[in-house]
Formats: sequence, C-alpha cells, structure tokens
Amino acid sequence: MDELDRRIVDVLHTGFPLEAEPYAKIARELGISEEELMDRVRSLMDRGIIRRIAPILNTQRVGVCSTLVALKVPSEEMERVAERINSYEEVSHNYEREHEYNMWFTVSAPNQRRLERILSDISALGYPMLNLPTVKVFKINVRFDIV
Repeated sequence: MDELDRRIVDVLHTGFPLEAEPYAKIARELGISEEELMDRVRSLMDRGIIRRIAPILNTQRVGVCSTLVALKVPSEEMERVAERINSYEEVSHNYEREHEYNMWFTVSAPNQRRLERILSDISALGYPMLNLPTVKVFKINVRFDIV
C-alpha cells in the first residue's frame, strides 16, 4: 500500500461520511477524483486489504439477538465444520483459534427463537459448544492508526 492507499483506508475505517454521495466527499478530502478513489478501493478489496465496507450495528439497540459461540472441533474436521457453520447467513467472524475450543464465531438473528434454532442445529453436529452471550459491552469501537 502506498501513502494514498493508507489515507483511503484510514478514512473508510474511521470517518465514513453519512450522506448522499460519500465517495465524492472522500475524494474531495483526499484531493483525488472519485473515479481514482473507486479504482483504489476496488484494488484494496481485490487484494484482501479491505474485506467489506459495512456499518457496525449495536445489535441490542436494533432488537437483534446475538451471541459468541465456541466449538471444540477435531482439526481434521475443521474445514467441513467451518463450511457448515458459514452456511448460516446469520454467522459472522468465524475464526480458528489455538485453544481447546478452536472455532469461534458470532451469530446474530432477528429474534431469540431463530437464534436458539441455529444454536440447536449447530449443537446437533455433536461437538462440545459454548454459548457466550454478551453480558456487558466494554468496548464497541476500534481505531487503527493506518497513516
């Protein structure tokens, strides 16, 4: 990444404008054309530097039910189980960890009934599972110094 790419990532990460033409505003702030900005954003996405551009919602405030889940999966089953878990559109942030419980992911559902159904389905896979719902939020924002 060059310096301009770093500045773009920084703006997208920390101060995405909520207005009708956000990319035009960002381009003006960076002193480049909107076309160059979009080309660079596409390149950053193609290279896997930016995975996606999306809001981070306070799920409790919007009435969504969510939880963190940990599974104990044999290493030889990891890919197959990850594929199965990831088949739920409600699942995000699925990671392999170096821990006895080695697969960790979040599930967010529109209601408790749907969340419980997903957890029941996952539990039926037969692996030890920890359901770790949020008790208290201590930090809801992260800021990386990209520039």
